[in-house]
Amino acid sequence: MKEAVVLASGVGKRLRTVTGEIPKVFYRFNGCELVKYPMISLMKNGVERFVMVVSEGYEDYGRKVLKDLGVEGVVIENSRVELGNAYSFFLTEPHVKSERFFLSCGDSIFPPEALKNAFDEDEFHIKLGVSKRKDLIDPQEASKVLVDENDRIIRIGKKIDEYNYFDTGVFVVTKKVYQLRDVFSWSKEISLYHVLQKAVDLGMIVKVFDFEDAPWTEIDSPEDLNEKVYELMERIKEGIPC
Repeated sequence: MKEAVVLASGVGKRLRTVTGEIPKVFYRFNGCELVKYPMISLMKNGVERFVMVVSEGYEDYGRKVLKDLGVEGVVIENSRVELGNAYSFFLTEPHVKSERFFLSCGDSIFPPEALKNAFDEDEFHIKLGVSKRKDLIDPQEASKVLVDENDRIIRIGKKIDEYNYFDTGVFVVTKKVYQLRDVFSWSKEISLYHVLQKAVDLGMIVKVFDFEDAPWTEIDSPEDLNEKVYELMERIKEGIPC
């Protein structure tokens, strides 16, 4: 897969004691803008073109990231960030060229090897990267996933009681998923996990790929930043100038 969508329109209110008025995805953590970490891991897995969604007024920030990394892409401004990251995703439909592509949240931190199981040529509409590791995350904040013996998702959400994996915020998506846009009324915030659950309910093929032992985290609050996370960031950006 040569193309990826990156959702970078979140404000990051809980990190403002660290980032000030700069959106967290464009704040430099460990010498590199936060959004670059998932992008670099995707680049190291063959991605050459990015479709990035940013908050209104931050297109230049997004273009600078693409230029810094030396990759092709397009930057889309989202003027309705209050509708959630699913709304950001559906804005990308006119700009995505590939039938299958990666999708990553801009605050998801994972090493390149986390994606080694993402390339199976099985039949699916959505594949979600999942992990059993919880050493670098707050399990109370993470979305949980219940997966059956055939790697298909049964349920996903932040408050489900029965689960066997955590949602890493990284996906492989097919264009058919854009058909779900009109299923929602868009009168309230819709998250990507709502889209996945709707896809499951409608009988679409929603599977997972396992991060296995690869470390990962999501940067939402100052408590998410520690020595192990900075070590992971350092490993991800190795060989790529920020």
